[in-house]
Amino acid sequence: MSDTNLKKTGAPAGAVTPPAHILFSAIRLAGRVDSQIADCSVAWIAPGGGGPEPDHAHKHDHLFVVLSGCIKVRMDGNETTLNEHQSILVPGACVHSVWNASSYPAKVLGISLDGSEQE
Repeated sequence: MSDTNLKKTGAPAGAVTPPAHILFSAIRLAGRVDSQIADCSVAWIAPGGGGPEPDHAHKHDHLFVVLSGCIKVRMDGNETTLNEHQSILVPGACVHSVWNASSYPAKVLGISLDGSEQE
């Protein structure tokens, strides 16, 4: 990731941008923890950033917790706005994505939940 992207997202060095994400940086905190927690990451999302684009679906669910900032979560064509300290459980089977909903960077904890190996 370029230094410019790190500055825009507010992410620390070592963060990466997942495929099909825009102005989005993440650091994986843990891989498979147990039969329910597939992985855990922290994401920094700059204004206008998010992803993936297009929205996607998969087997595992996501628990998103907004650590700072404001995000919107698109799920099956609907949008839910979350502010700092709010969370949402996103079923993996629904088509979804996460976007910054403010003019300053957002920081989000993402936990992938399911009973199978991470894809």
